[in-house]
Amino acid sequence: MEIFVQSRGISVDYGYNWVDENQVIVEKPNILNKFIDLLQESSSLLIARDNKNKQLLLVVTGIPSARRDYQNRTIFISVAWILKDDDVNEAKIRNLASKILLSKIFLHDTDEIE
Repeated sequence: MEIFVQSRGISVDYGYNWVDENQVIVEKPNILNKFIDLLQESSSLLIARDNKNKQLLLVVTGIPSARRDYQNRTIFISVAWILKDDDVNEAKIRNLASKILLSKIFLHDTDEIE
């Protein structure tokens, strides 16, 4: 499993970048380029399959951070999980996606879900 996070720095010199699990700035993961038009800057959740490369993708965008930028705006985070396409990983991705959809972080709502 590979995990990538997109965020920005708080100063004007640091825009939005993707970083890998080692907190190294990387190019946008290739699989994301195939599905980028389906995502919004606001809250989005996407599960996708790349049959050619046998990969599964889960992307969540628009996660509000506690951090603020230089103009006191909320910094939003995106997270991408990339896994080998198989039945076990598909179940993991779907389970994680359902938890994210039910979370307060994704819903931006203070109401409890019963």
